[in-house]
This record gives sequence, structure tokens and C-alpha cells, in this order.
Amino acid sequence: ARDLPWREEPRDPYKVVVSEFMLQQTQVDRVVPRFQSFVRRFSGFDELAYTFSTPTVGRVRLGGTAKPVVIFGGGYDLDYDSASPPDVGDGNAVFVVDAENGDLIHKFTDEDMRDSIASPVSGVDLNGDGFLDRLVVGDMGGNVWRMDMPPAAATTGDWTINQLASLGRHDAN
Repeated sequence: ARDLPWREEPRDPYKVVVSEFMLQQTQVDRVVPRFQSFVRRFSGFDELAYTFSTPTVGRVRLGGTAKPVVIFGGGYDLDYDSASPPDVGDGNAVFVVDAENGDLIHKFTDEDMRDSIASPVSGVDLNGDGFLDRLVVGDMGGNVWRMDMPPAAATTGDWTINQLASLGRHDAN
């Protein structure tokens, strides 16, 4: 087998997906030199697992500027298919990506967010102004998460994440 950067162990689902997209467009010899620079530019997706849910598309207001965004959960960790699921799974984040250039705008994580987010993220416009203000999603551990993106937020540092409910496996006795 050829020594290719997306085949390095441990396998990184993000690198595999990026390589698959790139390889659909051209040959391996043309992908290899561009692959590493692409992955470096679009970094911050360390928690990304196998994401196949429908992304949420909308607009957010950040620092008074309207931004078109694509929002998606971190995806499914294949270790859930094993006899003993992981205590902390891959895919345990929610990503907000700039729809115009693919840059990561924000990644919602929390120390208690230990399970994969394989389901679609629901976006809510609370005041009817056409901008997403809140996100809600459940994870593989039975937790429900709420993320707030206030319209007056100057930076993503003003965005918050809170656990609404814990109904799953980590609290089972």
C-alpha cells in the first residue's frame, strides 16, 4: 500500500473524508501536495467523526455582521458498535462553519459533552429576524444540549452551551 497522509494511524475521519472529496476530483499524485495545506487551513475539527446527518443552514449575527453558516454535529463514533461503547466518544462537538469559505467560526464543546452527536442540530430564530439565535441537539448518551448565540454577541466568546437534560447511560445506576 502507498504511504499517504490520510492513511496514517490512528485513522482520522476528517482526513479520510477530505481525501475522498479531493480524490473524486483528480488523481492521487495531484492531491498529495495540496492535502496537508488544506487540512492545516481548515483545522479545528479534531472531534469530527462520521457525520452523515443533514446540516442546518442559516444565518447568524456576529459583531453586527450577518454570516451565512452551516451547522452540524460531530458525527457518529464507530466504537459505539462495539460490545463496550466509549466513555468519551469522537463526534462530541457542534460545528458552526462559514458557508462562504468553509472556515470554522465556532465549535461548541463542554467537559460534560462526552458522547457523539450524530443527529441533526435544530436551529431556532427566537425573535423572527431571520437569524439563528439558539441551537438544540441530543447526543448518543441521552443528553440534550442548548447553545445560545445572542444577536448582540461581539464575538463567539459570547456564545454559550448548556446541558438541558441528562437522560442516558452516564447517569444509569
